[in-house]
Amino acid sequence: MPKRCVECRGEGFSKIVAPLEREVSGRLFVGKAPALRCKECSLLYWQASSLIGFERRIGAVLASEGPATARTFQFLRKAIPLKALDLAALLHVSAETISRWENGKTHLDLGAWATLARIFLEHLEGNTETRDRLRSIDDRKTKRVDLGRIPAASGAEASAAK
Repeated sequence: MPKRCVECRGEGFSKIVAPLEREVSGRLFVGKAPALRCKECSLLYWQASSLIGFERRIGAVLASEGPATARTFQFLRKAIPLKALDLAALLHVSAETISRWENGKTHLDLGAWATLARIFLEHLEGNTETRDRLRSIDDRKTKRVDLGRIPAASGAEASAAK
């Protein structure tokens, strides 16, 4: 934490629990986290880990409940953090398309929003399943796939296959 206040150059700080507030797509998120308050000018300083935790909680709510908007799409991407170029590669669109979606210049693809929401929730769990799956869809390195010996279909399966 700081030795001097960046605003007034004061050196005295008080430990407090301070409110956090963030608005995303019309939803106001509030919380509290430990902070330092400058004794001279009252400027607040939070630890980066507290702010990251607050943003992760916001992202979890947005990814689970929406709304599916340009602003929430951008928030989730940045909170992962995932570069627009990398997300574009996963979704098989251009980086310009990501930019247009995030800036509201073109209609946001709801499938892309849902995919990013899933990637975000998996990120919170330390999981990369959806990202790995999206990467493998375009992985054309293997031309031949050996499925092994395929058993003959039983009666019910044979009827359904007709």
